[in-house]
Amino acid sequence: MFCTELGIIANRIAGGVAPCFGARKLSVARWYCAKVGGDLRRAYFYSDSPGDLLLSEKGGPPVVVNGNKKLLRLTKGRYSPAIQFVKKGLP
Repeated sequence: MFCTELGIIANRIAGGVAPCFGARKLSVARWYCAKVGGDLRRAYFYSDSPGDLLLSEKGGPPVVVNGNKKLLRLTKGRYSPAIQFVKKGLP
């Protein structure tokens, strides 16, 4: 899994954030595929926000999971059915 990494020193967030979305996430995924001999076009991508659209459009079958309204609007009819989990019992 690739995500934004936070700089942690002595169990505290210390800055040095490396955002992982858009072009950076695509770059990291390409790097990882090259490292392990994988094929980006055969990878599955799960996303909840438009920040991952670039990666999901370059890779294999994208899946929207708990997508926000903007992502659901942008991907309607283009991706497999979105998966929406119901948050029962949560405030």
